Formats: sequence, C-alpha cells, structure tokens
Amino acid sequence: MGEDGAVLVRPDGYVARRAEEPPSDPAAALRHAVNAVLRP
Repeated sequence: MGEDGAVLVRPDGYVARRAEEPPSDPAAALRHAVNAVLRP
C-alpha cells in the first residue's frame, strides 16, 4: 500500500475495501464502500 492508498477495515478486522490510488471523488468512494459493507 502506497502513501496515497487507503484501507477500510471492519471492526472485526476484515478488510472491506482497498484502494491503491486516491479516487477522483473520495466522498463518493467512501459512501459506496460503506454501503457495500452494510448491505445485507
């Protein structure tokens, strides 16, 4: 993971999402990742 990367980790330690490069719209990318994790 580079300096510009990001990882979204659930409380149970599961890596929910990784990004090697920053997205063009960080807020939208975070919303999408959180929605994907919370989707039943």
